[in-house]
Amino acid sequence: MSSSLTKLRVLVVDDEPLAREGVRLLLAKEAGIEVIGECSTGKQAIKAIESEKPDLVFLDIKMPNISGFDVIEAIDSENMPLMVFLTAYGEYAINAFKVEAIDYLLKPVDDQELSNSLARARTAIRQKQLAFHAEQLQQLSHSHSSHEKTPAATFISRLNGKIFLVSAREVHCVQADGDYVTLFTCDKQYLVRETMKNVEAKLDTQHYLRIHRSVIVKLSEISHLTTDDNGEYHTALRSGQVFKVSRTYRDRLLAKLGAI
Repeated sequence: MSSSLTKLRVLVVDDEPLAREGVRLLLAKEAGIEVIGECSTGKQAIKAIESEKPDLVFLDIKMPNISGFDVIEAIDSENMPLMVFLTAYGEYAINAFKVEAIDYLLKPVDDQELSNSLARARTAIRQKQLAFHAEQLQQLSHSHSSHEKTPAATFISRLNGKIFLVSAREVHCVQADGDYVTLFTCDKQYLVRETMKNVEAKLDTQHYLRIHRSVIVKLSEISHLTTDDNGEYHTALRSGQVFKVSRTYRDRLLAKLGAI
């Protein structure tokens, strides 16, 4: 993503030439915008996003063969730019925000609504840069701390325009939540866009253990285990949360707890 806080590199994707021209003309009225290209198909869009790495994409949802949602699915999360969806159909709004589009504009696009979308994009870029610098500072602080042999990983959670830094040591348990995970601390919950595999890799394996494909717990937070009539194990945490233990992970958990 561009390091500039004011200049946005923009890609316009729509199968209708007039729609692309309309967006481009509105963008021409805005300061600090560089339209780096236009695409008429989802296939072109995927290639352009991967090669040009735009800051922002105005993306039509309903296109032949490869839709706007298909484009999102095809792009690696590390290369994912900010997205503003374009469509003549209002029923796609919920799905658009589920994939974290920063805005959803109905055609024909209103110039004020487009300006508002650009403002949201700039805000999102600033937040991402602040989070990046905060993580760098956190790592630098740990690297200069003599009493820490292994720095604790830091998770970044975004909510309502705020950025939260969550130390791995604060995490009591982790639960998968679609494309996200929920981190539970002693008194709060944080939604983080990470895979369970990545989260597990950041946690200290001496103190954390996966007990289910969708659950990781801190061993010191386990209160007790229970079994049901089917021989299934359940882990109860001091917080009162109870999670089923998958048979795949049961023996590892019992071994960690010295129960076998």
